Amino acid sequence: MSAARIAVLLLLACALVAWSGALAAQAASGTPAGALRARYAQLEDRLNDSAFGLALYVDSEQLPQRLAGDLYGVVNEPFTTVRGTLSDRPHWCELLLLHINVKDCRSANVERQDGIVVSLGGKNDVSGDGGAELDYRFRLAASTPDYLDVVLSADKGPYGTTDHRIALEATPLSPTRTFIHLAYSHGYGPVARLALAAYLNTVGRDKVGFTVVSRAPNGEPVYVGGVRGIVERNCMRYFLAVIAYVRGATAPPDQRLAKRLSDWFDLTERYPRQLHEVTRGQYFDTKLQEYRRIVRPVPDPQAAR
Repeated sequence: MSAARIAVLLLLACALVAWSGALAAQAASGTPAGALRARYAQLEDRLNDSAFGLALYVDSEQLPQRLAGDLYGVVNEPFTTVRGTLSDRPHWCELLLLHINVKDCRSANVERQDGIVVSLGGKNDVSGDGGAELDYRFRLAASTPDYLDVVLSADKGPYGTTDHRIALEATPLSPTRTFIHLAYSHGYGPVARLALAAYLNTVGRDKVGFTVVSRAPNGEPVYVGGVRGIVERNCMRYFLAVIAYVRGATAPPDQRLAKRLSDWFDLTERYPRQLHEVTRGQYFDTKLQEYRRIVRPVPDPQAAR
């Protein structure tokens, strides 16, 4: 199996937690913003005691025909910045392209609706040509003074996957802090299941996620592996892309891309056991070439580093 195919498969493994709990919380609190703040209250202790160096909570679950995982986190940015940055469809292409395996993204009509087309590939690929594409419909479900809800959905994807959905919701906690929930989901069948098994029996055998499932005799944490490990690694990469993109919104326009690339790489390198894939130079060289296709102008490569 080629590196590009493996990369596509891994991206497809990042998935959304079931929405029934969120819907129940919404019913109890009366509004989506209230439901999200109630979820923050439930997770506050875990967020404050997070071992990630950031206020993050990661969860995952493997279901028979669906993979599940979601991330909640606190961003030290005003909600007005978060909402203004993430409400815009073209901004989502720039955000998603920070991920090491997203090779191209463009705004387009999808099934006669506003959408974005995302191309996936290997970590060292520059072109999205020949990789897998996902045609997402883009919907700004809510944008109010205390709540943001953005949904991207695609009916089908590579390896026979179906019902792809990326969802982000956010609400202010204070004038300078915002609580964000990022979720991604898709259904999968026999073809994807076999490909995942092949990956986990070869190059992915020793890779892990973030959930601590036990402790070694020396006290070191033992992290979840397998499909849940894939889910957690890729969901974390997407969430860190959100953080890096929002942080860059207040930088001077000619410095935003450089800051976002630098922040994304530095954030992922906090977790080398799970997320290290390439050197800083390799990441910048590849991403600057990719961004030239969708964002102009781009900074000088040396200045970006």
